[in-house]
Amino acid sequence: MLEILPYQKLSRSDSILLLPEAMKRVAQNRTKLILLIGKPESGKTQILQELSDNYKTPVFSLGYEISKAMLEGLSNDKILGFLREKLVSKKSIILLDNLEVLFARSLNLNPLDILKLLARDQVILASFPGQVIDGNLIFAEASSPEYISYSKYELKDLVLFELLGER
Repeated sequence: MLEILPYQKLSRSDSILLLPEAMKRVAQNRTKLILLIGKPESGKTQILQELSDNYKTPVFSLGYEISKAMLEGLSNDKILGFLREKLVSKKSIILLDNLEVLFARSLNLNPLDILKLLARDQVILASFPGQVIDGNLIFAEASSPEYISYSKYELKDLVLFELLGER
C-alpha cells in the first residue's frame, strides 16, 4: 500500500488509488483541502471525472460558474460568498476544476486563501494548474502577469498530489 504524504509526485493510476484514502484522512483536518497539481493536459480533469462517477458527485467548474456570475453582475468582493453558497452541499466531497479564473489579476484574489476558506467545512479536491518547484507551488511562468508562487509555509497542512508527466 502506498503511503499518503503531505506532498508527493504520483502517476495517474497511483493518484486514483490514493485519493479516496487521502480524502478520508483530510476530513479530520482544520483545512480539508487536497490539491491535484499538474500542467495543462496532465490528466487532472479525467481523474476528477472518475472520482465524480465513483462518488456520485459533480465536478464543479469554477471558471464557468464565476464567469457566468460575473456576466450577471457579481462583483469581485462577493466571489467568496458566491462560492460558499454554490458549494454548500450534503456531499462528503467537493470536486473543483478549472480554477484559472481565480488567478486573473483583475479579480485581485488570492486563490489559495479562497480554497482554504472553502475547505474549512467540507473536503475539497481541487485541480491546480501548475507545478511544485523547490517546495513552492507555482502557477504560470515567472514572466506572466498571473504568476504566483506559494511557499512551503503557505502550503502547511495541505495534501498535494503532483501528477507525473505521463498521460
